[in-house]
Amino acid sequence: MTLSANKLLRQLTYFGTILLAGCANFNASECAAVASYIVPDEQQDLFPVMITHIDGEPVIAKAYYVLTPGVYKVTVAELVSAPSLQVALKYRLPKTIEVNVLGGSRYHLAAWFDSKMHQPAESDNFWQPIMWKKESFSCELNT
Repeated sequence: MTLSANKLLRQLTYFGTILLAGCANFNASECAAVASYIVPDEQQDLFPVMITHIDGEPVIAKAYYVLTPGVYKVTVAELVSAPSLQVALKYRLPKTIEVNVLGGSRYHLAAWFDSKMHQPAESDNFWQPIMWKKESFSCELNT
């Protein structure tokens, strides 16, 4: 089945109009991001994390993930490199943090290391995922 050139042109015009309408309704304040690319202050017992899943779906490693506003469950793996940390690999497990993402913001995640915990650590309680920094974010500048 072949389409006439005229019919094909009408369909392309229709789809182009739909795409442009979607772009016209885009509001940069309706997007946000979660991130893990800034190295936090180790003097405050904060260490980097790697985001591995968002709402249970695996993600490819990158600096930040653009999201629409809402509540997300973000799974992270800790990258605690404190000299005092003594922990078996079986306790170095990913953890999930719930982040209420508001439009126009980027949320930076980190691992808070409990430096006062008795070493060697005998559970995964030696760290907790936290949102340690919030900053303005615009999808118009970051697409």
